[in-house]
Amino acid sequence: MNPGGNPSAPDNDRWALVGANLIDPATHSVRRGGVLIEGGLIVAAGPDVGPDAIGTAEVVAAAGRYVMPGLIDTHLHLAFDGGPRPVERYLEDGIDPGLPSRMADAARMALDSGATTIRDLGGPDGASFELRDRLLHDRLLGPRLVAAGLVVAPPGGHCHFIARLTADPTDLVDAVRAQLDAGADCIKVMVTGGVHTPGSSSADTYYDLAALAAAADLAHGHGRRITGHATNTTGIERAILAGFDSIQHGSALDDRLAGLAAARGLIVVPTLGTHAAMKEHLGDPGIPTYVAAAAERGSVGKVHAVRAAVTAGVSIAAGTDGGVTFVGHGALARELELLREQGLGAMATLAAATSIAAIEVGLADRIGRIAPGYDADLIVLERDPLVDIRALVRPVAVMRGGFTHAGAALLQPAGGGAGR
Repeated sequence: MNPGGNPSAPDNDRWALVGANLIDPATHSVRRGGVLIEGGLIVAAGPDVGPDAIGTAEVVAAAGRYVMPGLIDTHLHLAFDGGPRPVERYLEDGIDPGLPSRMADAARMALDSGATTIRDLGGPDGASFELRDRLLHDRLLGPRLVAAGLVVAPPGGHCHFIARLTADPTDLVDAVRAQLDAGADCIKVMVTGGVHTPGSSSADTYYDLAALAAAADLAHGHGRRITGHATNTTGIERAILAGFDSIQHGSALDDRLAGLAAARGLIVVPTLGTHAAMKEHLGDPGIPTYVAAAAERGSVGKVHAVRAAVTAGVSIAAGTDGGVTFVGHGALARELELLREQGLGAMATLAAATSIAAIEVGLADRIGRIAPGYDADLIVLERDPLVDIRALVRPVAVMRGGFTHAGAALLQPAGGGAGR
């Protein structure tokens, strides 16, 4: 697989990674064996990937390392820089000629860290969809990108500067329809206010239940998933009852709402790293005062929300909110460490960034598993992440669709297959 380059393509379109410990969170299994890849897809996986199955495939030895599906970051913002003033920086620069390049760089940072699929939940339509299409057709450029484009919000509402605006709550369906027509892979509705917008409050709830339910029906009718930024109890409950597929943040999720979410099959994306980053940098003078004050008020709620979700058995997907204040791109390993600290089981934590995350981004039939027919999106680890989640911080190698993007030089060919 040409270990000298980075990124690299295999010399042979059919190759095998052997001698590994295969972790598949979807089946809660760890198996000793190999992965046979052809044309960017997994052909076979497990102990049966031996000489007979490999044939003329090029062989790469994993030498007892741990192989698992590529990670999936279900919530980030490529247009934001992850500094102390990401929103102000974006508003100052506007959609300048350098934005597409910066977004592509941010995507590559995510891939290098192990995220082979990312979902942008708020950015300019043009730059977001153009980058998505480039990455779709060229696996060497970066991770697979699922893009919401513009969010849906009222004038002056949370993230109104990257939103398709609804002048009245009754216009919500029209705004969702317009975003579907624009080419959105998914729909994100600002159900409540939030931290990173001057004048917005997490206590604000923007849309009634009927409007949210109609929006969900429309999105589902077009085969798209719909998620809601929801940080207070009213907004969370409305999103659940409206039939949303997931909520982002869910800071006010309590035992009652967690039980309701579990019963409805709703996924929660807690974005715990935003709380941790603000806690670490709260005294930084570069942080706008309105952001610091709002974050401090809501930070404790996220921890309680995750614990309530874990207790109730709510499906949790991992998302970093990468790009917001002091949350850099490529921070998914830290997010998983925080989820583990709050009581999510070891295998469930890995599932949050693989099989559950694949459901959340609408690609569960293609990614998030080590199984025949799935894309060969894989990461190779030196240590067992089920024992130490920090093993995810520095993958030995990162592969997307059979191409090795990071760490190729560490995976040395073991020689040709039986027929070479």
